[in-house]
Amino acid sequence: MKRICETVYFHLNEDGVKRERTINLGLIKYHSTMFDNGEKDRSLRVGSITIEYAPGIFEILSRGKIKIMIRI
Repeated sequence: MKRICETVYFHLNEDGVKRERTINLGLIKYHSTMFDNGEKDRSLRVGSITIEYAPGIFEILSRGKIKIMIRI
């Protein structure tokens, strides 16, 4: 049976990444990265559309190209 959720914990590296979590439900994929300062980057992909959220920025991409970017 294929794993749906995978969480990987890191010793702090040069990027300050503490944890990465990926949830894969076929065409729907969720990815979250947590940094040592508590901030998180998140992305949700449905087919060729990706929605990314990081502190201060919200993006909607289609096939890897930015279509909408909102700075918060």
